[in-house]
Amino acid sequence: MPRLGGVSIFLGSIFSFLFIFIFFKKEFLELIHIKLFATILLGGLILFLVGLIDDIKSVSPWKRLLFQILVSLILWNNQLAIKFIDLSWIGFSNDHFELYKFVSIFITIFWITGMTNAINWLDGLDGLATGITFITSIGFFVISFLNNQIIGSILSLNLAGSCLGFWFHNRYPAKIFMGDGGSYYLGYNLAIIGIIASSTDYIQDSNFVINPIYAFLVLSLPIADMAFVIFRRIASGHSPFYPDCRHLHHRLMNLGFNKKLTNYIILSLTTISVFLGIVF
Repeated sequence: MPRLGGVSIFLGSIFSFLFIFIFFKKEFLELIHIKLFATILLGGLILFLVGLIDDIKSVSPWKRLLFQILVSLILWNNQLAIKFIDLSWIGFSNDHFELYKFVSIFITIFWITGMTNAINWLDGLDGLATGITFITSIGFFVISFLNNQIIGSILSLNLAGSCLGFWFHNRYPAKIFMGDGGSYYLGYNLAIIGIIASSTDYIQDSNFVINPIYAFLVLSLPIADMAFVIFRRIASGHSPFYPDCRHLHHRLMNLGFNKKLTNYIILSLTTISVFLGIVF
């Protein structure tokens, strides 16, 4: 089975950006923060290439993690950071509060590397990672639109379109897999969109003020799956990167569900979580 389908996802995403830039350059530049947008694209390119190299020639999980951390630090240094938090939704003051620098760096790295790997780990069933990313991208588009986040809206629709085009070839029974190149690119973009779509304000050189409930609700399924698997691996005395069959789709199939029904169940749960995020 071919495993380089991530190339088509990446190229579909980049070509659509080029199309917008060529034919709507003036409007595009008026709507976005160009430096921020370029930084996001650079990070996606790096992680796509890391995953692609791993698809062609195996790369150590620790080396891949190192590049994910490096990209996270680049983004943090360019203001795409989890630094200012809005917790007014649980009764705190309406004013935001700022995280300590070290805490902000740690949480930003944890969020970006975590989501990048969460989608990679869910890519174990035909069309599953693609379907989850498509549904969550549509949810983030709605939230970005409601929060007047232009970059979030553009990135969300771009990712959704790239996934939809690939899904027709990746759905059950799959004709091609996306590989690590594709899953890293999807997970990375979901992490970035989660930060932008969840922001309720801008302060201090375009830093985002983030209401974390949006991203956690929309991405609750991959987050819960990753947390459960990491906990069980560590409890068993294994590395968090140790491969096993404890993911949600494995456990559903162990209960007797076939691949197609397992896919439908997980995508339905994802749709519910996305709906809750939008309603909130």
